[in-house]
Amino acid sequence: MDARLLDLLGLLADGEDEAAAALDDAELGAAVAAKVTEAGMDEDALLDFVDFAGESSVTGLARHLAERAVGEGNALVALACLLRHWGPKRFFMRLADRRLSPVLATGLMKSALDQGVATSLLVEALADLPPATALTVLAAIDGLREKAQPLIERLLVRHPATAGALVQRMLETSAGTRLVGEVLRDSAGEGWNGRMLRRTLEALVSGGLGRDCVLPLYRGRGTAIEVRLAALSVLADDSELRDEVLRRRAADMMEPAEIRAALKEARAR
Repeated sequence: MDARLLDLLGLLADGEDEAAAALDDAELGAAVAAKVTEAGMDEDALLDFVDFAGESSVTGLARHLAERAVGEGNALVALACLLRHWGPKRFFMRLADRRLSPVLATGLMKSALDQGVATSLLVEALADLPPATALTVLAAIDGLREKAQPLIERLLVRHPATAGALVQRMLETSAGTRLVGEVLRDSAGEGWNGRMLRRTLEALVSGGLGRDCVLPLYRGRGTAIEVRLAALSVLADDSELRDEVLRRRAADMMEPAEIRAALKEARAR
């Protein structure tokens, strides 16, 4: 993009003459967004413009870029540049009601990483996104998960039912499996649905975390029956832990009927 054009647009946006008065700020932002999308970005010129232009023009630019960014590489690159320049708080404040879709947010974060934006800054930005969007981005981008453990823990505790894709990716590494197992154990499996719960419990046992993370779920008297039954079923299929789990104990008589029935069935196999 021609830096002289951006300089002129900035002057018009901030000026007090008749030409500036006739120019609508929103239209100005849209015009610059169109130029960025069509012709690519001169980063220095773009940043000069956003630093010099009026707030309405800058907000209009950010919003129009967001509207154009799905499938548009130039718009994504420009948005990533603005994210780095403004920081997450100002960036999302200017987008306001133009919430980033999961697809757009993923593209934006990938573009920002390609531009060398600090991972810590992107993790901070993720924390400002709706949970469903943040979960999608974290599931899609390996490079963010390593630096986002506190955020991941918070999302898994508060929104486990929609975290399936992220959990699946976490279970691909030993560190990710341990983090998921500790969250699952410490939250007593609250909110985890059946299929995801079963798959996660199996991964924990096969990864050597059955004693640390799955056994406490089974033995937790305050844990939901459904979670305890799933844990028992997985443990009973493990050659190393089966005997310990199925050993008869006096306390078995105090168990709920569902647990006693499951123990009886497992011992008969």
